[in-house]
Amino acid sequence: MAVAISAIVLIVTGLNIELFYVDKYNLKIAITYCVINILQVLYWCSYKLNNINKSKITDDPIFWISTSILLWSCFFLFRIIPMYLLNEIDKPFLKLLKQILNVINIVCGGLFYIALHKYNSMEKK
Repeated sequence: MAVAISAIVLIVTGLNIELFYVDKYNLKIAITYCVINILQVLYWCSYKLNNINKSKITDDPIFWISTSILLWSCFFLFRIIPMYLLNEIDKPFLKLLKQILNVINIVCGGLFYIALHKYNSMEKK
């Protein structure tokens, strides 16, 4: 089921790709990418919550990767959807959003590091 959904999403994304140069950033592709990421993370979370085992969810490296992807995708959507409007009416706020996204990128890198650490500790057990 998940493979079929992923295949459909990839086909839809492929159809959205424009082959010609445009002056503006293609928001359709970025929004589709972020929505796909969010749906995949939510699917994993629901799967994990429905299949309870004895280990803590925070011991799973995929939890930290999913948290990172969810955080980044949600904030990136918040930044890019009003991007052109904010460029015309409120450039300082757009610059602030860009700086916050840089901080989010650093936090996501830290979450990926935690996931790597959890993965390495799983191999040693």
